[in-house]
Amino acid sequence: MLTFFSSNFSSWLTAPTDKITRPRTLFWLSLSLIYAALFGIMALIVAYRYDYSIQDDARIHITWLLKFIDPDLFPNDFLANYYISNEPYGYLTLYRLFALLGIDAITVGKIIPPILGLLTTAYGFLLAFEMLPVPLVGFFSSVFLNQLLWNYDTLITATPRAFGPLFFLATLYYFLRNSRWLFLGMIALLGGFYQILLLPLAGILFLQLFLWKKGIPRRFTLDKSKLLLCLSGLALIIIIVLYYALIPSQYDPIVTKVQALAMREFQKGGRVEFFFKNLSFYFLESPRSGLQLQRVFEPQILYLGLLLPILICYSSYFPLIKFLHRKTTIILQLIIVSLGLFVLAHLTLFKLYLPNRYGSGLQYASRFATALVLVILLDALLRQLSSLSNQRLKNYTSRFWQRLFLLFFGVTLAFIIIISPSHFLKLTHNYVKGNNLRLYQFFEQQPKDIMIASLAIEASAIPSFTRRSVLVAREFAHPYELGYYNVFRQRTLDLIKAQYSSNSVEVKDFIKKYGVDYFLLEKSAFQSDYFTQSFRKKKYAGDWLTPFKAQLQSIEKKLEKGMNPVLLTAQEKCTVFENDVSFVIESNCILKTSFDNLEK
Repeated sequence: MLTFFSSNFSSWLTAPTDKITRPRTLFWLSLSLIYAALFGIMALIVAYRYDYSIQDDARIHITWLLKFIDPDLFPNDFLANYYISNEPYGYLTLYRLFALLGIDAITVGKIIPPILGLLTTAYGFLLAFEMLPVPLVGFFSSVFLNQLLWNYDTLITATPRAFGPLFFLATLYYFLRNSRWLFLGMIALLGGFYQILLLPLAGILFLQLFLWKKGIPRRFTLDKSKLLLCLSGLALIIIIVLYYALIPSQYDPIVTKVQALAMREFQKGGRVEFFFKNLSFYFLESPRSGLQLQRVFEPQILYLGLLLPILICYSSYFPLIKFLHRKTTIILQLIIVSLGLFVLAHLTLFKLYLPNRYGSGLQYASRFATALVLVILLDALLRQLSSLSNQRLKNYTSRFWQRLFLLFFGVTLAFIIIISPSHFLKLTHNYVKGNNLRLYQFFEQQPKDIMIASLAIEASAIPSFTRRSVLVAREFAHPYELGYYNVFRQRTLDLIKAQYSSNSVEVKDFIKKYGVDYFLLEKSAFQSDYFTQSFRKKKYAGDWLTPFKAQLQSIEKKLEKGMNPVLLTAQEKCTVFENDVSFVIESNCILKTSFDNLEK
């Protein structure tokens, strides 16, 4: 009975197959897609739970694309123009096509993630199947990939980063299949949606020019078809990279390391914390400067992937390894290229954007390697069980080692089935819920070309929930391109001065300079500890204002001594909206009002 059970179980789980269309393969592929669909359904539920909600990163990348369906939105908006100019052309084209169908960008951003999840899962399955033609490997790989893509805010964002895994995995799949035109087509799509991953791909294609043996490149490949595939792919990547690199940007230059070290925005407590004294955290875990090893080996079962080289060295004990294709070297190449580009990104800091963007290869490698290890070990276990009824156990030692092996794999499977749902069915969405419905409705009723000035944290939600322009807001304080950020920083400083100025001429000049129609203020804005409280609660407002800390502390001292800013004086007469936490002052009212000199 044990023999019958183990042999039949083994044929269903770990037996290699020659075609993707076999019923057993289609079963595991379907199961993988169902698993991905569960995440997609959860994402849709979260997206449509509230009337006013949007994914955090979508506020930066997607909100401005509402212009495609209504060109009157965000007219001459400095922030909108900057963020749209930074989006890849393929990504913009996709949202334009949806706009032609009458579907606005925010809606697209909510419905795209489940579709991306299914397609990425399919290519992850197929890529794993190319490495080892056992459908269960594809299923495990799909499970681990979905854990990575949904546990962290990747697919859910519907930003260019969400498209990267799909086109990257698809490109690798068609490369391994030697499908030249589909391979080149996927490179073009990757360049059109998330060009950062072109560099890791170029590194892999370069390494593929060599013949690898035992994890070491020996000599150049003599395979003409492979050589042609690699060189054509590299040529296309160079063309795409040069295309982006040679396009002049009005927002250059990119910040240098020396400049960033001198800017409070990049220090601890700043808007984009980057530099840390703890070098281990800085290089290995930091969300911007680190490899993010927590993503590479979370959940902990992914440490099993480290056993793959050992299993290959002892292949005589693991029969399934003889079916392991040479294409599996792409896992090692992913690791080499990721580490190399990570180092290069640090050496040329900010020229290749953020170093953490090049750690994704490690994350993919750990998941494919772990899937292979699990199936290879499972196959060996089932073969061992099958042999139990055909031979006598010679001694206690043999029984001990068999039971130990059975216990090891049993615990592993128990971890996957019982403990891991906390990891494998976890959706991290980072959706932002709008809490000031009356405020949003008020601004929605105003003309489309208004400009709102505010230091309140709520200003970050105004463009997404009201489709109206803001002068500055915390969410848009990105200091990587100085042509943009210097203007943004000056705007912020001017707003701080105007909001707390006792000189009516200065306030009116500010209104005219920036075309401000409304001031949005929190009711606590004129309390003497307003900014002190903001700095204590980073998520509330403080981090993006750290460069102005000296000015803000000076303002608090003046408020404590009884300073009367113009906006505080105008509050009673010029307020056009008010709720429990904030109020709105109309700029036109200020322009028409005569103020005595309020300075003391």
